[in-house]
This record gives sequence, C-alpha cells and structure tokens, in this order.
Amino acid sequence: MHTDEAVNAYITGQLLAGETYHYDNHDRHGPALYAAALPIARLAGAKNLAALDETTLRLVPVLAGVLVVLLFVFAVPEIGLATAALAALLWALAALPVYYDRYFIHETIFVAATAGFLLAGWRLLNTASLASAALTGLCAALMLACKETAVLNFAAAGAAIAWWWWETRHTRKSIFGFNSAHWRSGAAALGVFLAVLALLFSWGGQNWQGLADLARSVPRLLVRASGEGHEKTATYYLTLLGNGWSGRMFLLLTLAGGVSVACDAWRVMTRHPSPVTRHSAALRLCLVYALAICVIYSAIPYKTPWLALNLWLPFSVLAAAGAVAVWCAAKSTTARWVLLAFAALMLVALGRTTRKWVFLLPSDEQNPYAYAHTGEDMLRLQEFFDKPARRDALIAVLATDSWPLPWYLRHCSRVGFWQPEQDPGAADFYITLPEAAERMQARLKDWRPEFYGVRPGVLLVLWTPPEKLP
Repeated sequence: MHTDEAVNAYITGQLLAGETYHYDNHDRHGPALYAAALPIARLAGAKNLAALDETTLRLVPVLAGVLVVLLFVFAVPEIGLATAALAALLWALAALPVYYDRYFIHETIFVAATAGFLLAGWRLLNTASLASAALTGLCAALMLACKETAVLNFAAAGAAIAWWWWETRHTRKSIFGFNSAHWRSGAAALGVFLAVLALLFSWGGQNWQGLADLARSVPRLLVRASGEGHEKTATYYLTLLGNGWSGRMFLLLTLAGGVSVACDAWRVMTRHPSPVTRHSAALRLCLVYALAICVIYSAIPYKTPWLALNLWLPFSVLAAAGAVAVWCAAKSTTARWVLLAFAALMLVALGRTTRKWVFLLPSDEQNPYAYAHTGEDMLRLQEFFDKPARRDALIAVLATDSWPLPWYLRHCSRVGFWQPEQDPGAADFYITLPEAAERMQARLKDWRPEFYGVRPGVLLVLWTPPEKLP
C-alpha cells in the first residue's frame, strides 16, 4: 500500500470505529473517498482498521474505474458508437488508468465524477433538462468532495462552455446565449451542487465546520501548487502518457483526432457550408477542454503521475476520434487491412505494457507509475509481527514520518509512535530511522538490527532484543 493509501485506510478505519469525519484542509482531500469506502467495508464485515484489507479498500477505485468505462455507453449519442467504444477500450486496457484503478486514493473517483460532469453538462447545454441539471450538480459536488483541485477542471470546462457560447452566437435568442430553461436548469444544478457539498463536508450534518474549512483551503492550495518537493517540468504528463511504443502511438492518435476536430472547428468559424453533426460539436468541446486541462495541469509545478488521469480522459476520446478519422480516410480494402493489423499490434502492446507495470512489477523503482511507492519489504515486516506471539508485543516506532507503518502494524495491539528525538521508554521491539538508533546506542546494545526499505531512499531498522531472537 502506498503511503497515501495507508493514510486513507487509517481514516476509513477510524470512521468504521465510530469517529466523526473532520475535513483537514492542510494535508488531506475531501470526504468522497471515505463515503464510498464505508458501505463496501461494512458489507465485507469490517468494523475497524485491523479488520480491513487491501482488496476491500481497493474495490472502491476498481468500481470507479469500471464506472468510467460504462459511462462511455452514455457518450455514444454524443460522440458516436465507434469513438465511444474505442475510448472505453483505451481506458480499460492502458497501463495508466488500470494502475490507478487499483489505488485507494481519490483520483479514480474524481475522474469518474469528471466524466459524469462533462456528459451531464453537455446534455444540459443541449436540452436544459432538470435531470441533466441534477446530474451535473451532483457530479460537480462529488468532484470537489474528492479533491479541491476540481476548480482547475471547472476552469477547463468553462473554456469549453465559452467556445460553445461563441459557436452558437448566430443562433442564440439572447445576448447571453441562454434561454429561460437554461437559467432554471442552471439554478437547479447549483442547488444540487450546494446541497450535496454540504451533506458530504458536514458528514451528514455532524460537523458543519467542514464547510468553513473548505472555504479556507484556498491559501493552502496555492502553496501546494508551487511544488513542495513534487516539482516537475511542463512536459512531464505528456512524457508519462507517451511512455513506451504504445504510449507514443496513443499520443499520435490523439494528435490526429485533435487535428481532425480542429479542422471541423475551422469550418464552423468560417461558416463553411459543409454540414456539422452533433457528434462533431461534442468533440469540439472535448478538444477545447483537453487543451485547457493540459495547459493548466502542465503549467502548475506540482505534479504527481496519477494526476495524468485528468489528461487521459479527454485524450482517450480524441485518440479514438483520431482512429475513426484515419479509418474513414482509408478508402481501399488494403489500407483498411493494414490499419486493422496496426490496431491489433497497438492493443497487444497496450496489454503487454499493462501486464508488466500493473501486475508483474507494480512497485518496481523503474515503474513510471510507482511514485515513491512502498517497497515489498513492508510485507516482510508485517509478516514478522503477524505471528500470534508478537501481536501483543510493545512496539515503539521512532520516525519523522512513520507512514505506511500504521497500516502494516494494524493487527498489533500495542504500537506507539514517536519523533526521532523523543524517548519512548522500554519496549519489546523498536523500529527506528538509522540516525535515531545512534541516539539510543546504550539501550540497543546487543540488540540485532534488520533493515527494511520503506520506499526509495527511505530505510527503517527493526531492533530485536537477544532474548526475542528467532
């Protein structure tokens, strides 16, 4: 379990044990992940942290990832069957989404909510129905209840709406381009958004301070955006998406789709007499959103690999559109057979890459998606303390940042955590940073040290007294 997963698991365990959720706007995200995890954990019979396991928790992002694939079914009327099917296939097979669809973090639920928000929002623009309004407001609230960075996606969606407003300037009936039905539906969407947001951040009315803390989170977001040790170059996400042969082909198809849609947009701008379909209209908004979200996320110094899912969602649609455009451009039977062979090779390459990084080497340091991931040594440490004779032992942990140890020691009944400079007193076992052990030389004399790699560049030492040596 990644450190972030372990932290989320710990919070979920506290909520299962009956504690009230308190939103931490300094170093945590919103409540949506825990609200989704609790019913699944309870169905599995878990009542506290010790009763949780990786499978139960990771079912949450797995189901969210499946939901994204299923949402492409509802995109068929908007972008066409072939484009929707290919985009769904890219999401279901590619390493980036599959890897993080197994991560107990907020990102996959966030992207699922984003997909719902974009779909419902598009239908709201076209139909101004109350059902679309309610779904738009619900999905927008879920996005913000997952991560405060939803405001960036809202900004990108705003750019797409601005394009729609400009594109329909010759047909709108008012200066704002919205009729009375749009205003009523917009008010309904806002009402649902605020109601769901209040329900989640107050944890069902149990802690209204959460809403005030959300409003005060903006300064902290601005500080975090500066990097805080996670600074990357502007091209980081494009490099990550273009990883390997299949990734480069994906970006090439995305570019082809973008050019095809941009050419259609040019015809609209010049009022070309060629017919404009509803599918191309939706794809034009997708292109504007994709460009905006790519620019926004690339410009911000703070970057982690799972944030690339925000680019993968619209890029997969454009890549699918590019594949459809290339297919339509190939008129001869021979050319289409060549394209089918190429598509088969690309799918095989996607599958091989996914198998390598997701299933065979998920925590390897060379894995481009394993970002400061927990090493497999933690499984050995857990196995050491999972023996019945050691579960009641007094364990003292001395580390500046002890995560993910609270997860891997969750079955032990007596574990304490201290900073390296503190004196924990007598204990049956000590787990320390290497430098902390130097200050405890007298106490640890004749104790046996064993080193465990927590994550790249971070070591912990397990100290076992002579009488407890196996």
